[in-house]
Amino acid sequence: EAGLAAEEDLPVGVLRDADDVFVTSATRGVVPVAAVDTHPVPSVAGPLTLAARAAYDRAVDQDLTVDW
Repeated sequence: EAGLAAEEDLPVGVLRDADDVFVTSATRGVVPVAAVDTHPVPSVAGPLTLAARAAYDRAVDQDLTVDW
């Protein structure tokens, strides 16, 4: 829906060189990563993180809308 590709099991070097890194979980949603192995991520909560968070929030809101 949001046009974002998901990748798992990325090498640490790829993450260290990334401009925008986030993790997801069912309980915390989309969370920006500030550093990888003490290497700061240039854009904490950058455009990809914000787009993923918005898509996640929309999906959760839709799932919580139930007609009882």
